[in-house]
Amino acid sequence: LKLGGIINSTFLAVDCISDISVDIPENQNTVQAFWELPFATTNCDTNATITISQIVGPPSGTFFEQGTHLIAYKIEADCGYIDTCSFNVNVRALGVVSLDCPEDIEVTTAPGVNNYLISWDVPSATTTCGSSNVPLVTQIEGISPNLNFPVGTHQVSYAAIDDCGYVDSCTFNVTVNPGVLIGELEINCLEDIVVVAPAGATTKKVSWFVSASSNCNVNSNVVITQIDGLSSNSDFPIGTNFVSFQITDNCNNIDTCSFNVIVNSTPIVGDMSFPCLEDITVAAVVGQNTHPVAWDLPIATTTCNVSSNIDLVQTFGLPPNSDFFIGTHEIVYLAQDDCNNSLACSFTIIVEGEIVSTFDPQNQWDVALDLYPNPSSDFLHLEMQTRKSQEVLIEIYALEGRLITSFKKELQMGNNGHIIPLLELANGLYILKVKGSSIYKTKKFVKQE
Repeated sequence: LKLGGIINSTFLAVDCISDISVDIPENQNTVQAFWELPFATTNCDTNATITISQIVGPPSGTFFEQGTHLIAYKIEADCGYIDTCSFNVNVRALGVVSLDCPEDIEVTTAPGVNNYLISWDVPSATTTCGSSNVPLVTQIEGISPNLNFPVGTHQVSYAAIDDCGYVDSCTFNVTVNPGVLIGELEINCLEDIVVVAPAGATTKKVSWFVSASSNCNVNSNVVITQIDGLSSNSDFPIGTNFVSFQITDNCNNIDTCSFNVIVNSTPIVGDMSFPCLEDITVAAVVGQNTHPVAWDLPIATTTCNVSSNIDLVQTFGLPPNSDFFIGTHEIVYLAQDDCNNSLACSFTIIVEGEIVSTFDPQNQWDVALDLYPNPSSDFLHLEMQTRKSQEVLIEIYALEGRLITSFKKELQMGNNGHIIPLLELANGLYILKVKGSSIYKTKKFVKQE
């Protein structure tokens, strides 16, 4: 069985007829339908005869009532091969669909509102296709009813289709106009604010309040937004600081308010006094090369109008309670107040006595080694006594063990001197090592500007 098209068998090919659709004329109950017989060929015998006979449905030219009618044929070749084919005659009643849309809708929103809830009845449709047939109505374009429509013009379309396949459509517009906004802003802006920062301060905390009102017919709400400058209750630096606000309301009014916050500085005044200590002279114990020395820190005073604080720093020399070698040692202090006044004071510590040598010339491994001044800002004197001539390696290490520099020196038997420059070293504690065939000595020293 074949519904339209070509059926292929081994020895018989049938070209069937496609479905036929016809419409019943208006005011009629039937319509006449015509078609050609199916066409068939066979290869079972060049002289074979093919017989085509209708086996289902009325013949071509019959008047058909509304509905679907099956037509079937049997195709038979006299060499014994048989096939069938079928198609439908679809008879439709001629009808007219009528669909009526609502009239155009136009509304205006409340002031400040950007949409409007709009409703309408879905349009109904009629048709002449059968007395009980109700066309199906579908919205095919636009926003559905009972929803909020934004401001603007919106097209809405519907389509209707009946059981006979006939279609109609209709369109209408929904226009939403914005409500008229009426109202004005009133801003209470500020004059420039002038303040004075405390003496020594670089900022001043400043506070203010900006207010505004509106008679907008939507509501009286206003939005105040700072668009430039530091906010209220901030620390403002010395100088002129620009501050600006933007104010808006629900009637789309926009305005600005600007002013300056001027912070003036207070002149810094005040004097400082820093009397220093008298020189200190002590005598080393016989047989000792050092002697501990203690002193009270010098006291500085100030009349600074910023504060009475004073920073006191020892900038040169060993601190109090240190062991000082026999000789002369300079001690320097620096005092600084919050008015940027600074004074230095210095005094001398003299340790009297006779240096005792611990060098044993009978022991070739006994080497006397001394460093001075220690601490030092620019150079060190390295004094070495050895029993025999030899080449030594002199190394300087940072406290964490990192090698800073090294060099070799030829020592002669007896006293040897060498100057070590310190200008390239950072302030800090260092270790000096002397290595030779009969020497291995270490000493600590301080580089201090």
